[in-house]
Amino acid sequence: MDVPADQSTRAVAQRPPPGTVRRARRRRPTGAAPPLPHHVQTSGVGWLIASVVLVALSAVVFARGLRGLAVDVTVADDAVVRWLAGLDAPGLVGGWRVLAAISSWWVLNGLLVGLLVALLVLRRFRHLIVLLILVQLMTLVVEAWVGPLAQRPRPFGVVIQAGWGGWALPPLQLTFFALGLVTVLYTLVPEGRWRNTGKWVATGLLALTALGRIALGADAPTDVLVAAAIGVTIPLVAFRLFAPNEVFPVTYRRGRAAHLDVGGARGMAIRQGLEDQLGLVVEDLKPFGLAGSAGSTPLRITVKGDPPSYLFGKLYAKGHLRADRWYKLGRELLYGRLEDEKPFNTVRRLVQQEDYALRLCRDAGLPVRRRTGSWSSHPNGSTCWSPSSSTARSSSARPRSTTRSSTTAWGSSAGCGIRGWRTATSSRPTCWSGTAGCC
Repeated sequence: MDVPADQSTRAVAQRPPPGTVRRARRRRPTGAAPPLPHHVQTSGVGWLIASVVLVALSAVVFARGLRGLAVDVTVADDAVVRWLAGLDAPGLVGGWRVLAAISSWWVLNGLLVGLLVALLVLRRFRHLIVLLILVQLMTLVVEAWVGPLAQRPRPFGVVIQAGWGGWALPPLQLTFFALGLVTVLYTLVPEGRWRNTGKWVATGLLALTALGRIALGADAPTDVLVAAAIGVTIPLVAFRLFAPNEVFPVTYRRGRAAHLDVGGARGMAIRQGLEDQLGLVVEDLKPFGLAGSAGSTPLRITVKGDPPSYLFGKLYAKGHLRADRWYKLGRELLYGRLEDEKPFNTVRRLVQQEDYALRLCRDAGLPVRRRTGSWSSHPNGSTCWSPSSSTARSSSARPRSTTRSSTTAWGSSAGCGIRGWRTATSSRPTCWSGTAGCC
């Protein structure tokens, strides 16, 4: 509902309409872990268990060198290596060399450089940081921990015809090749059918290059198993924990990055947060006026009640914060520093700026909606700002903006004129026409 001009200077927040279902509020922020998912999944747990078991068995068996059970395992591995090396067919050795070259250092270095360039171009900086940490961590695990602990020799009785270096268990090249394949899947391949197909392709490539290296006498079957387990498990767990697809999706669809998906896990988090922190029971949650919003995700929230009421809010995230910083940096480079071009430090500051602009509009005598409250999924994270409540239906008018602005205030159904906006904020004029409000 609209606020009369003579009451626009009051600082009392508007209450939801009578009949709205309310729950007891909790302290904001709640202090609980972020509601967005960070899980390893069943396959990740399986790989983790297999990796730990193989590394532990390798350490137990080969820690004392070729003694006891280590002799039996070495004899079995060498028998397999000699059998493959003894196969005789025209061009077979050349084929083994081609398969072994798949995991050569030339391929590994080219794969690493290609990944770094691709992630920089696609601006997937989270995945890039995880990759750089993984390379250092994998080097530490293979060369400083597992290798010296499990002192394993190269296969006996065959001529080594492939490049090799470092410890025999685990093989350094196969370990980093598995790392590169998993990284490609979780940074460049979208989740779903394409990634599932890519997993089979990666498994085939790893198996073929391992077969070539075993046939050329560079590695033993046990060494290959341990290398595959370590090379797959560590990046798999790292990407699922620190760059989960639900939060940092790998997608190539075109669209506005400012418009966040409010379904799935994020939608559940918004509903739970509004109930816990504002005491509101949400029945429905839909995007609203996306065509005219370039710096946030406007929402039309249906609150349970008799009759149901509606909240018009905005969803902000760290992506909007980064976009605001780049935008203000560009304006500063083009025109010099303007009066309000100081970048925001947190998402919460964006919401506070919204409240400030709304208060200025109200003090200037403009009929504006009052603020209901704000919800935060976790400190300095995603924030949903609910500035007003109304029982009227939302307008279908298409928003139109004259210039981009980093502040947002929702106006009355009569709109907010440019002259009134200038008077209220003394800043760049931006207005939505019709009944959509002012932004």
